[in-house]
Amino acid sequence: MIKYNYYKLSKSKKIRYLKNNQKNKPYIVFLHGFMSDLEGKKPKAFLKYAIKNDLGFLGIGSAPEFLENLMWKKFTKKMKLETIQNGIYNLKHGDYIYPITLQLIRDGRKNKVLNKKIISKIQVTMIHGQKDEVVPVSYSRKVLKIFKKAKKKLIIIKNGDHSLSSTKWLKLIQKQLKLIIN
Repeated sequence: MIKYNYYKLSKSKKIRYLKNNQKNKPYIVFLHGFMSDLEGKKPKAFLKYAIKNDLGFLGIGSAPEFLENLMWKKFTKKMKLETIQNGIYNLKHGDYIYPITLQLIRDGRKNKVLNKKIISKIQVTMIHGQKDEVVPVSYSRKVLKIFKKAKKKLIIIKNGDHSLSSTKWLKLIQKQLKLIIN
């Protein structure tokens, strides 16, 4: 059974996360996407992998500037007006409906990170599906540019989709983790 942890932001707000604390060991920091959560296949598979391999693990929702650039800027005038008037727009994409609130868009505007610099000497590997129809590969490249002194690697999975959640893709990602650790 997976035990969730909570980081308290205020009396009424908290963030749920997964972790596997390991002192003086490498950490897997998993940055899941918008509308993904800790109940999904990927965070559970990566936590299990971290525990099995005596690694640290931490589940963070990031999506830097995606809301503005990949959603709001592409909304039609009608979609924007509905969002402003009702406070929410139910965006249909494939088999899913994503509730996009005006507050979510406003919050996203406060968290601009793609023009920041991170000077840490760390290893950053990003894995992106070549056939991702939601987030273009260029976003992974933009995120990697933030890390000025890091050892960076972008792996583009041929025929990989947006979620990369199938058993096939999870095994491939775990293979990459093994290469990084050893």
